[in-house]
Amino acid sequence: MLCEFYAWPMDGIDVPSAIGDLTYSNTGFFDKTTLFAQMIAYADQRWQGKSFGIGETNKRTHPAFSDTVEDYYSSSSYEYARSFFFTTYNTTLALGGNHYQVWCWKDETKYTFPWGITTVYEQVAKDSYYWLRNSNVTTRALEPTYTVPEVAIITPDSTRMAGSKGWYEGHYQTLDAIDILQGTLANNVLTLNECNFDIPAGIKVIYYPFAYTVPDDVYDKLVQFVKDGGILYISGDPSYDIVSRKRTTDIRLTELCGVKTAKVRYAGNDRSGSNIEYSDGTIIRSGNPNVTVELKGATALYTDDDGNPIITEYALGNGKVVYSTDPLEGSTDSKTYANDVALYKYVLSLAGVQTAKIKASTQSIKTFVTPLADGGNIRAIVNTSAADVRVEYTTGDDTYKFKMGANETGYIREDKDGNVIAMMFNGSITKNDGKYISNNAYAQISSLDGLDVTCSKQLIILPQTDKDFSIQTTAEWASIRVVYGQLCDGEIVLGNSGGDVEYTLNRGNIEIKGSALLKNRIIIITEADNVEATCNALVDLMTDITVIGEDTDVSDSESTDTPTDGTFPTLYIIIAAVLLVIVIAVIIFVVIKKKGQKQ
Repeated sequence: MLCEFYAWPMDGIDVPSAIGDLTYSNTGFFDKTTLFAQMIAYADQRWQGKSFGIGETNKRTHPAFSDTVEDYYSSSSYEYARSFFFTTYNTTLALGGNHYQVWCWKDETKYTFPWGITTVYEQVAKDSYYWLRNSNVTTRALEPTYTVPEVAIITPDSTRMAGSKGWYEGHYQTLDAIDILQGTLANNVLTLNECNFDIPAGIKVIYYPFAYTVPDDVYDKLVQFVKDGGILYISGDPSYDIVSRKRTTDIRLTELCGVKTAKVRYAGNDRSGSNIEYSDGTIIRSGNPNVTVELKGATALYTDDDGNPIITEYALGNGKVVYSTDPLEGSTDSKTYANDVALYKYVLSLAGVQTAKIKASTQSIKTFVTPLADGGNIRAIVNTSAADVRVEYTTGDDTYKFKMGANETGYIREDKDGNVIAMMFNGSITKNDGKYISNNAYAQISSLDGLDVTCSKQLIILPQTDKDFSIQTTAEWASIRVVYGQLCDGEIVLGNSGGDVEYTLNRGNIEIKGSALLKNRIIIITEADNVEATCNALVDLMTDITVIGEDTDVSDSESTDTPTDGTFPTLYIIIAAVLLVIVIAVIIFVVIKKKGQKQ
């Protein structure tokens, strides 16, 4: 069972508090791509065995609508629509989502409503159809597996959905906290919910922003988590009773954080009063702490000009607590974001949690990874800004360098030995500063034989523009053949003249000249005598229907009432014909009767 939610609460209904006995959440998203990663992470319910995915999404492109990315009903440029698709698709996959659905199969017939992946009537495929199909070439070859992440964040539900100065202000502040945590480039983050709380085994670090009315069971479990060796980050003032909303539990600051309240500057999450500056000796921040505290076992990481501790660190049992009296997540912006991320990364370092080895020219890069059953993984790298970003990604002994355009997202699939089995990053990609892939075609690259793309002899190239493409090869070829075709009615139909594509082999570089003919087609690079086998392997991958579990096979079950001899559809045709005759007869009868009445 599922229910479709949206990425924001609606009339007090949201995923954590409303999912109940539903087996997974189906989240719709039409907002800006810069907000997507934190919004879909907020809907994550994997900790309690419930999966999630995208139920409806995408941007429409049509001259009848305004060209903007801001509004649900607006149109957008072709480039943004493409970036929107790949950002939402690849991020959902890498965050552990189990499904992805576009708005509809074809456009509406009643009015201009171009959301579908085919046009009206003819059902001619749009480019969005090919984006989806091409992505499926990679995803159908994957078998994701679930591993509990080392890092988690708690949604502070008792204050997140409470009254505040703004509409659902606490909810959006929570999304900002998720955004900061994702900026650390931690490989994966699990979302835990205060309203239905537990801590799965394997979690090393927990972030708890805006902790005010902390439920007793949450507090008790967190204290034990830290004593057992966990690392906790907490911000706000967890001194308020969840029922009375009065500040009657300030002993928690001493028990959990090693500090004592000296002064309450303002109550709850509604920030008031002037900001103050505080520093760790190097970084200077400006914030608005809830309380002024005295050290009772903790050490100060940041202090204000008067020497008052603002952010502290406390050893509790075998673990540690980093406490920020300033709920900084509620005031993060482009000026403070880098420092906010640095603080969150410091918390990760206390547990020895490794982040992805990614260097970028701006702070706009995020990354997410899903482990695979073969021991490998698939990683998405997302540029959340409207500017180009230069990126270096190091994995094992290899460093890949490439440029990501505005709002672009790419992915890399590696096996357990670090071999690249599939990839999509647009533009020039170098490996260890040497030639690797030149992908001006926005192509997705897959190896069908399970070998690294540089030594594979069954390469699938899926160009999504008419630009050039090249890839380095180290395979020992007998006779390379490059062909193009299309998947039609369960087979690969090759193009004109046997589908051959002209190419050049230049110092191990297979170079293919782009053209309109090749856009949205399937290009196969293989041995000359292996074209048919490669085509068949691709068809098998794209058309195979796997039975999930033996207990779902009801072909021999006595409980099924569906005939298998072809009588079932014939029966429906007969019934439909009889109903049609009856309807026609009723219409004729009514017409004759009305004529008789007029006479």
